[in-house]
Amino acid sequence: MAKFSKFQFVIWICVLSAALIGCGGNAFEGISDDDSFEARLETARMNIDEEEYQEAITILNDLKQEQPNNEDVTRYLSNAYAGLAGLNTFDLLEVIDDLDEAGNSGSIDMVGLVFGDSDGLLTTGEVPDKLENLTEAIDQLNTIEDPTDDQIVQMGLLGLSRIGMTLAKIIASDTGNDSLTLTEEGIQSEYDTEPDFEDGDVGDEDLENLTNDIRNVDEA
Repeated sequence: MAKFSKFQFVIWICVLSAALIGCGGNAFEGISDDDSFEARLETARMNIDEEEYQEAITILNDLKQEQPNNEDVTRYLSNAYAGLAGLNTFDLLEVIDDLDEAGNSGSIDMVGLVFGDSDGLLTTGEVPDKLENLTEAIDQLNTIEDPTDDQIVQMGLLGLSRIGMTLAKIIASDTGNDSLTLTEEGIQSEYDTEPDFEDGDVGDEDLENLTNDIRNVDEA
């Protein structure tokens, strides 16, 4: 049996490598692509589409560490946090069309029907988490220096949602009830007379957020 010289062995390795790589390809392409930035971003996008928001947030936060100024990552993070709060902004125009058809866009009833049940009922215990996630969603979009028209509309929708949830927080603090119907009729039913909120019910951060949210709704 003939023995390979070192030179022949090197040639054989080169030929085999060329065969594996092929015409400009990469023998390890299938392995490396699964862990590429783009592949992980697409996985996060699919997670959002499948309402697996926490999984998407975990991936996107890692990607943001790698590329802090990547607007796709920022936009998807906003979508994921909004979804975690209960608002689907991934298909923004479709959501707005659905609200328009129901006659609920631009009203507090819309917020209640999105975040509560079919009557706008939600437990007050879930309000803080929803508020926190809405704020995260808004903060992400705020980092985009030149937002598109869709992103401006999305910010308005997020702002309107946070206005509603801030109102829910204030009413929950004032009444001490375990649940709240977040509609105009439901809010009116909480009070026999005009509500008499105390200073402690509305904090400086709430007021600042409400000011920003009103501006964003107006711009949208």
